[in-house]
Formats: sequence, C-alpha cells, structure tokens
Amino acid sequence: MTETLIPIAPSVGKTGSVICTRAELVEILTIIAGVMKQRTPRAVLQCVRLTTSDNALAMSGTNLQAWVVSRALKNQVEAAFDTAVPCERLLDILNAMSEETVTLKITGTELQVRGNNGTFKIPTQSVDELPPEPHDDEEASVELSADAFARLARQALPCVGKPGSGVTSGLLITVDASGKVSFVSTEGHVLAIATASGTGTTGAFNMVVPPDAVRLAERAAGDSVRIAKAGPVALFHAGETRIMSTQLEGEFPAYAGIVPTEKNYTLTVAREELSTAVRQTSIIAKSDETRPALRFTIAPGTGIGILARNAEGEADVTLPCKVEGGEPMEIGLNADYLMAGLSVMESAELTIEMTVPSRPPLFRDGAEFLFLAMPINLA
Repeated sequence: MTETLIPIAPSVGKTGSVICTRAELVEILTIIAGVMKQRTPRAVLQCVRLTTSDNALAMSGTNLQAWVVSRALKNQVEAAFDTAVPCERLLDILNAMSEETVTLKITGTELQVRGNNGTFKIPTQSVDELPPEPHDDEEASVELSADAFARLARQALPCVGKPGSGVTSGLLITVDASGKVSFVSTEGHVLAIATASGTGTTGAFNMVVPPDAVRLAERAAGDSVRIAKAGPVALFHAGETRIMSTQLEGEFPAYAGIVPTEKNYTLTVAREELSTAVRQTSIIAKSDETRPALRFTIAPGTGIGILARNAEGEADVTLPCKVEGGEPMEIGLNADYLMAGLSVMESAELTIEMTVPSRPPLFRDGAEFLFLAMPINLA
C-alpha cells in the first residue's frame, strides 16, 4: 500500500543566522539522523529542529519513540531563530562542503547554508507541528564511563529479541543501590548479562529500553554516559547530547531462575581456542540452516570434543581444557547462538559451568559477563 505523505506547514516570517563549525554540525546531525524514520507519512518526523539562543545552537529530532537533543554547539549567533528542516538533506549538503565553518541563515521560508564559494537553500517547516519532548523529571540515575557503557552495549545487544517480539525486543537495564549496572537481554534461546560498576547512583531502578536508544547513546558518548529514569522515559546523557526514549511495556522474563546455581562440571578453556574450534566445526553445522547443531562431549582428563555431522559432511575437533567433574557428558548447542556469545567475550580464559544435558551451560567471561545458550536435542 502506498503511503501518503502528510505535509507540514512552512515556517514563515522569521529571520536569523548562526556561524557554525561544519564538522560539529555533521557529527550531531549524524546521530540525530539515526533516530529518524526513513519511511513515514509524517514529513515532520524527517525534520531536525534548529534553535539558537545565548550563542548556542540546539538541534533535536524524534521518531516518536526516541528523541535526540543536542544543546552544546557554542557558535556565533547573529540573530536567533527556531525552525525545522529535513535532516538528511541538510546532512548531505554539509557532507558535500569542505569549509571549516558555515553560516546557517533563515530568510522567510528557507534555510540558507552558506560556504566560501556557494549557497544552498532548503525550505523550512514550522516547529509548531513537531511532537513535544517528553517530560524528563529524573527519579534516579547512575553514571558509567564511556568505555564501560560501550562494553555493556556490545555484549548485551546481540541477544536482544527481534523487533515486534514484545518486551524481549528491548534491553533490560537494572541499577542497584550500590551502583552496579546490568544490561540484560534474551531472545528466548540465549541470555546475556553484562555488568559494570557505576558512580553517583541516586537510587535503584530498572527499565526496558529500545536497543536503538542504547546505540545512539553509545555513538554520542564523550567521556561518560549518565543513565536515568524519569517515569515512563529512559534518559541517556552522553556528552552534550541527551537521548530520551519511551520504555517498553510488559514484564521482562524472570531470567534469574534460568541461571544455574549448581554445577556438576567446571571447564576452564582458552577463549581464542574455543572460538576457533566452534568456528571450524560451524562450517559443517551451519550447512543445515534449520538446525546448526554442535555436539559437545565433556570428558574429565580429556577435554572437549566438538562434533558437527549432517548430510553435508562432518567436522570433529578436540580441544584440550581443564575439566572438573564426574562422568563424561554430551550436550547439544546451536552453533549460531554460541558464536554470538563468544564473539563479544574478552577474557583470555573462560569458565563454563554445566549441570545436566537438559540445562543450559553457563559461560563466565571474567566477573562481569554471563552468557547462557539453551541446549538442543541431539536425538
């Protein structure tokens, strides 16, 4: 079905100008463009708002689920204005220019982008039809270093459920009273729990947020990211940029009951060697697209045997490792899920805890990342 574009009223009767550093504009507009809807019947959702005051230029954009607001570009404001223009068009123009500084000038119903050798003109739109920003009265917050935030995002985001899968399509963020921050994700077959220590905690809280909001915050981060809860809104203060997002509704799965508290086997294995062995056997396992199964044989004193066998061939790799436990055991794991977990682990050595073949093994990557993959039937 063809979408009908709903136009918004043009901005009229306003003038103003500001001199900006082009690279700073491009950096912020790139982040804002990441939240814009590429296909929408509402033209306003493809516009960035430009507002000047006190020698600063603020820019913002939204897709109605997330908002990106930057208030920090200190520039030479010659006359204040408040308008909206198509974000991608403005970004394309700035990327095509080479000047260090550019002038943005509002004249009537158009924005002029002026460089040393030329001028671009874009029709402006009225800000009156832009969706209002949500209230952001913070209830509690915590601060993470940019590196810690990036690690949590990198380790947890791959296990988020597919769009449209309800609350599991989001990322659960929990913060306890001590400042421990956890990013938790699951799509039903895997579970990832990444943790880090935050500072400046003002209270415990938890919320489920869309993954795009976390990616935007990671991209905008300077030295740190402050995470906050404001009623139904999640806030990420990243440098001079603020990302606001509506939280996902629903009850996140009670994942704590899935994490094994007992163990019959403990394996200590080099991460690189395990990753290589899984990658090698996956060549055969993944030829069966419907069931890329790997058979793990755990034997004290021997190590790990990894076998992939189907109509397309066979791969059999033995991996030496330290095994503490009882009798030999076999367990089936999905090659794709296992590689997703191993690809974001960082420690030189991993610890794998197992109970019985019907229970998921627990992969420990140091003290700050847990990964579980549900076993599959090998019969």
